[in-house]
This record gives sequence, C-alpha cells and structure tokens, in this order.
Amino acid sequence: MGDDGIGVTVAERLAGEPLPAGVAVVEAGTIGLGLLDLWQGYERVWLVDAVRMGRSPGSWRWLDAADLLCLEPGGFDAHAGPAGVLQLAMALDALPQEFSLLAVEPGLVERRMGLSMAGRRGVAAALAELRRRLECGE
Repeated sequence: MGDDGIGVTVAERLAGEPLPAGVAVVEAGTIGLGLLDLWQGYERVWLVDAVRMGRSPGSWRWLDAADLLCLEPGGFDAHAGPAGVLQLAMALDALPQEFSLLAVEPGLVERRMGLSMAGRRGVAAALAELRRRLECGE
C-alpha cells in the first residue's frame, strides 16, 4: 500500500476523535463511482488522498473540482478515474455544494506495508489542517 494509504490512515485516525455535529468521516478506500452515492445529501465534502503534484513528499494543498480535472492522468490516485467521477457528477448535477480534496504528496506508493516517513508527516499535517478547519467551523 505504501503512501497510497494516506487517505485511509487520515480517515481512521480522524474517525476516532470527537467531531462536531453533522460531521461524518467515511473511509472510502477505492470506491470510485460509489462516491456519487456516498456524498449524496451532504452540502460539503472533503476528500483526503495521495496526489502526485510534483511537490515535496508529505506536503499538502487543497484542490477543488476544477483543479482535479486539470491534473495529469495518474496524479490523483483513487483507482477509479476520479476525473471521470467528477465529470459525471457535474453532468448529473450531483456534485456537493462545496467539494475539496486535501491532496498530500506521497513519497512511496510501491507495494509495501505502512507509510514512508514523508507519508507519516503528510498524515500528521493533513490531520492538523482538518482539525483546524473543523474547529474554525469552515
């Protein structure tokens, strides 16, 4: 799994913490088109995943739907054509009001157990950013 497990790790850790009312954490793994069903009824959706952006491993940034559609193939790693999922959601008017991806630059995405040191730093940074946004009511 390597650093491809960044999103899963963030979801597992965040799910174990007290969260504000109305906030749900779902570990979606490689759900692909199932995202369309998963985010129905939510006004705001934040995804967390490993994304190759050409940045320093472990660094992160927020991407919106337009940013994701512009990434080169292989940049966003949800294993089911994320650009296609987003395009379909837009065509069906099924995209949440606010959609953002907290993209974390992976270090190693080769088959291995556990995250790299950079991946662990990225998880810690992503958790800190999500907690900050939740505390600020963003």
